[in-house]
Amino acid sequence: MPPLITSPANAHIKAARALARRKERDATGCCVAEGIFHVGEALDAADAGRARVEYVLTAPDLLVSDFGRGLVARAAAAGVAVYETTAEVLAGWHGVAFTGLVLSRVVALAAGDPGS
Repeated sequence: MPPLITSPANAHIKAARALARRKERDATGCCVAEGIFHVGEALDAADAGRARVEYVLTAPDLLVSDFGRGLVARAAAAGVAVYETTAEVLAGWHGVAFTGLVLSRVVALAAGDPGS
């Protein structure tokens, strides 16, 4: 596991925060999935080949549910980079601290694909 991210100036944190701007989302093709429900949806989309999860940011002290801890384990088992950070680093993100964050790149679907 990489070292704990304790600075909001960390490159992974800055890249995720930059996606609050539409210009950055358009330029990178990435979006952010906030919270355990949306993290789970992004991982499901990745399993189905409709997205690629770049990495997960999580504050372990905020992971109070078995479901949330399971998502982190699932991401790691799938080879997704998981970066642990502090609640303080995640605090203030859209006014709330949350338990997980995923950068997800949407994969284009071919015409006739059942998912399109």
